[in-house]
Amino acid sequence: MLWPNDSEKRRLYFAADYANGFVYEHDSSSVFPWNASLIQALLKTPSWSELKKELKRRSKRALVAGYVFTFMFLIDHLKARLPRRGAKGASISKALFLAEE
Repeated sequence: MLWPNDSEKRRLYFAADYANGFVYEHDSSSVFPWNASLIQALLKTPSWSELKKELKRRSKRALVAGYVFTFMFLIDHLKARLPRRGAKGASISKALFLAEE
């Protein structure tokens, strides 16, 4: 849910994340393990600030989706104990209402 189903975008993000992590976790005398595929991916990758903005936007959406799925599970699991509202059991509209609240 967090990252698109596009393997190329996922590869570019992981290359940028790896390079960014290496820069901040090692001192300036460390040798970065370069390889051709990593260099190619870094050349195609958007800036780190753009990637962080996209990650933040997708994280919010993934969190809401997780809430909706959790509420659907709980509504269905506890349907015998909950007051009757419309159809018995879980529904997307009920889960969305709870997630929005």
